Amino acid sequence: MIEAGGSDSAYALIERKVNIIINNFNKILRSLTHESGDNTSLFCIDSIELKCVLSAENSEKIYLNKEIEESWTEEDIELFHKLSFEERVFYADYLSTEFEITKFLMDFAKINKAVLAGLEYRVKSPKSLYNKLYQRVEKSFFDSIADVIRYTVILEPKNYVEQIRSVTDALYEKNWKIYSLKNYWVNDSFPYNGVNAKFKNSRNYRIEIQFHTQESFDVKMSEEDHKLYEQRRVLEPGCEEYNRILQLQLKLYSDMEYPENIADLEKI
Repeated sequence: MIEAGGSDSAYALIERKVNIIINNFNKILRSLTHESGDNTSLFCIDSIELKCVLSAENSEKIYLNKEIEESWTEEDIELFHKLSFEERVFYADYLSTEFEITKFLMDFAKINKAVLAGLEYRVKSPKSLYNKLYQRVEKSFFDSIADVIRYTVILEPKNYVEQIRSVTDALYEKNWKIYSLKNYWVNDSFPYNGVNAKFKNSRNYRIEIQFHTQESFDVKMSEEDHKLYEQRRVLEPGCEEYNRILQLQLKLYSDMEYPENIADLEKI
């Protein structure tokens, strides 16, 4: 029996490591018995029990992903501690799901010659999270925030639709179900090209993946598009200047190669 104290984040971390132990044990067992033909049933893990134990000493501890925590600024650390205890626990638990998804997408990128862009920004910082929760006019409920963990995947136009389907199918097998899919390639009135997909698991944790081509990503990240967006967002929608700037942005996104069969993506 393995006892895990503290929040769900500590429990999930230990659970993940136990699964790695089991997988490695099975690999070793197969390698030992492959040549000899011995009965593998002679060797097995009888049972593993994971038990979450809360004590006065450890009940207030929050276990964080060390790599991500080390990237925080002093302001991030300060604002993290301004979150309520429940919000900090929930945030840490979100991070416990990040390892599996990141590894899957990195492996996918290697096999399919895709690119994971901005991987170092895959987790919303405490500063950004605090701003979204408390400093906007319309406050967001924490459990409805879909982009605490978010990824950007760059694909070739030729295989774009097929590879998005491969990702969504593989995540479904890992119990991550897609609940929102926005295909901006087929929206000629919106100045953005890409596919934004949102997934959630049985614990209602959510992740967002943005799928781009290299061209659509470059335009999105360009200084020109950013300047036009900043000019347009302070204007009254529908006014002459707003519409003029909107047309300039739309032209940026129309002058690029569109993925093959992109309209078929609505059928996911």
